[in-house]
Amino acid sequence: MRWCWRAGDRRAPGPAIRQDSKDSKDSKDSKDSKDSKDSGMPDRLAIKRLTASDCTLFKGVFRTIGAGHQKSINLNADVLTGRLYPSLAPVAAMTNNANRTVSPLDLAKARLNAERTGEDGEGLVNGYLAARTEAGEITGFSWVSAANAIAPYDFQTVDLTGERTLIDVKSTRGPFGNVVHISLSEIIEASGSTPYQIYRVFDLNEDGGRLRVSADIRPLAQQLKVIHQACMPDGVRVDGFSVATSAMTWGPEIYVERPEE
Repeated sequence: MRWCWRAGDRRAPGPAIRQDSKDSKDSKDSKDSKDSKDSGMPDRLAIKRLTASDCTLFKGVFRTIGAGHQKSINLNADVLTGRLYPSLAPVAAMTNNANRTVSPLDLAKARLNAERTGEDGEGLVNGYLAARTEAGEITGFSWVSAANAIAPYDFQTVDLTGERTLIDVKSTRGPFGNVVHISLSEIIEASGSTPYQIYRVFDLNEDGGRLRVSADIRPLAQQLKVIHQACMPDGVRVDGFSVATSAMTWGPEIYVERPEE
């Protein structure tokens, strides 16, 4: 996943280029020539380590035609969007993956990893809220999902004026720009009368993670609830929504370290 072609480079940048034998090259000359003419691609391509400048071309192409499906690019979307262009992550998430094959074992592993990441993120937020309580910034908090795993929020806090705020923690080991998945039950809860915030934990690692807190998402939740009620046919109900981080307003980034054991 660290290598990609760059059109126009005619010379190999070193051992990264595979040199075909003469017989192999001769046997493929006519086919390669025809393929390159048909595709508009040069007949020889150099391969080099991927850099941000190399991906400038891919940024527009990915948006318009889905570069991840081109045979000439062997690069996972999460590598391109996750590190170099995080603003494209919502586009990548909505790309049609109909041709992708995932085994039941791989799917089970992915679900287990997602569950562990979610628990890990909630643990960091629990420590963060405990520190805020000790500092006198809030009156107190409760970790609701620790007692009720199907609750439509993870924490609730009480500020110094006595106002409650509901918190849903969305965690990822990837970048901030990865889409946020919000269930319908969370949307319904967030559209109520109590302020509701998203705590986005990202770049999780063994030392801690980064945190950004959203503004109250009630206006967005109310809008999505109305759209769902108005547009879904009778008997049809969606499970949730994939929401770009750009659709919400966020506070500054905070680094949360794991408490010493």
